Amino acid sequence: MPSALRTSFNWQSDGTRSGWATPKRLFARTILLQLPEEGLDEAIEALSDIYSYYDEMLQLEPPEPPVTLTSKGRVVETAERPDLIITEEDLLAG
Repeated sequence: MPSALRTSFNWQSDGTRSGWATPKRLFARTILLQLPEEGLDEAIEALSDIYSYYDEMLQLEPPEPPVTLTSKGRVVETAERPDLIITEEDLLAG
């Protein structure tokens, strides 16, 4: 790789920094222009696959949020549950 391309960049790929799309695209173009001819077909195939993936993802509609029903209730009765006792016979029968 040419030394000019070995520069460290502090770009975030999660989209949190706005305004970096153009420099990133220019950097990617520079890499493609410097790429040896032997790797060009592979790079184009990989970029084509990446483009197809994101193009398809953008065309998918987000799912509808689930319908949730809420209601308010009131306590009308309480009861205390007896202790749960499991015997060896219960384990063997089960």
